[in-house]
Amino acid sequence: MSGPENSHRPPRKDCSYNGQELEQILPYKDMFKKGTKPEQLLIMKSQILPAMFNYWASIGKDPQSEAESRDWAQSLSGWCANNWRMSQGAGRKLNSWKPKRTDLIWRDREQDVMKEVARVLGHEMVTTQTPRFLGARQTALSRILACQTAAEQTALDAEVERILREGNPEEIKRRLARKFHKKRVHQAMQDQYREIGLSSIVIAAYTREDGKLVVDAYDCISELTGVALPSFEQMYSNEMLTMKASLLKYLLAIRAKQIQGATTIGATVNAEGPKVALTYTAAGFPILPRPMSTRGWKKDHWETLFMDYMGCHYKLATGGKSSHPPYGDIQQQQMTFIENKYLPRNMKIAQARNLKQDQIATIFEYIGQRQEMHGPVQAFRFKSILKRTDKGKEILAARYPDANAGADPDPEHHRNADAESEGQQNHGTTANPRGRPTRGKKVARAPRPSDADADPKPEREPEPDASADAEHGITPEAVYVLVEQDVANQMQIVGLQIPNPCNGPADGSPQYAIPRDIYGTFLQQTTTS
Repeated sequence: MSGPENSHRPPRKDCSYNGQELEQILPYKDMFKKGTKPEQLLIMKSQILPAMFNYWASIGKDPQSEAESRDWAQSLSGWCANNWRMSQGAGRKLNSWKPKRTDLIWRDREQDVMKEVARVLGHEMVTTQTPRFLGARQTALSRILACQTAAEQTALDAEVERILREGNPEEIKRRLARKFHKKRVHQAMQDQYREIGLSSIVIAAYTREDGKLVVDAYDCISELTGVALPSFEQMYSNEMLTMKASLLKYLLAIRAKQIQGATTIGATVNAEGPKVALTYTAAGFPILPRPMSTRGWKKDHWETLFMDYMGCHYKLATGGKSSHPPYGDIQQQQMTFIENKYLPRNMKIAQARNLKQDQIATIFEYIGQRQEMHGPVQAFRFKSILKRTDKGKEILAARYPDANAGADPDPEHHRNADAESEGQQNHGTTANPRGRPTRGKKVARAPRPSDADADPKPEREPEPDASADAEHGITPEAVYVLVEQDVANQMQIVGLQIPNPCNGPADGSPQYAIPRDIYGTFLQQTTTS
């Protein structure tokens, strides 16, 4: 043992320190176990080591040299680290995923990283295909990270925690799903079987980078058990196909609600603080309350509203693929992403945490005035979006759901004389992405699961392709149109089939979720008649 022996009580067979020694350090056990690595190091240096060394000095057991003192300290630190760990039983395993700070720097400051890579390699300009790029990129990221100020490091750590809490941006999820979906699921199934004998069949779905849903089945039971049988999906193909169809139907309903804004977009800060709720148009455009009561607001209240509003618009502009605007690229070339007419004069867009409170307030006052003059559809818009691929990134035109309907009625804006015309704005109807006016209240709702369960003929459900990699496209336009009882009665009169109400008896008057193609047929019939 590296530490001194104690004559008062012989050390236990299973412990490096005797009872008197443990009494000196046990008061710090809970604090040590709950702390992070830096906090544990601080507790060790400022409390545990002084307490133990003071005790040794009181009984006349002082180290004979600096090297021996260091040896005792290292032994005690190692003992605490090994014995005072949070219990992690087999049933309490945590997800080890955590976003890296270097990944966020690459995402938000790609131009700065590329410049630093060029300096590392001694080139004037580099691309991701430049020889030795990957190694030089890691060096460049480390340099940028080392040069950050304390405030920048704090902001970066806060962003890491936010992503850990809310998840990766949508485009990153899609890229990673394409690469690792099979490997991740199979690895989890193998670990569960080898550790606790858990056999499982997984039916899962992910979204491809082009926006299409892919429903897949994962089965390695026969492989893990070593029994030569066909896979579960091969033996029960009809049941698996029905399950895939049910999962697809459920996900389509969720996707439709997300795209069309079937739930209120909340800008609620906390239970005690000020609140503002963004309502939305039928196409999902956010609507600022006018007037907007912001008395007593603090910086974090404005930041929340800014992130909700801008995230909603960017999701519309990307067709539902991402709600995280590329602020780093926008700062580099703002006019490429946002036309001047949508922002106050000389206003620069950045991450909400990098804007001052009065700047955010000025932005929303300006957008609110545009909303009163031109409506919520033209209050604010992204001009372009960023598409990231393995080979780099590409700037594309925004794909708003009303791209062919609705132009700013103020084309002679004092800072945007060369703005492109976007067409004439329609009044009294809401245009869908195919240019046809939609009458009635359009939302993205699907029949309740109970309605689907009541259907005794599963072959009528939308079914994916029989192959395991069946792919299903989905667009940002509405999957269902919500109609009231009077419209449903008119549709029955013209001979169209109406499903059961999608709301319950306690939810007010009956409402019906009509598939979009059937509702379009109804519009054509009523128009021609």
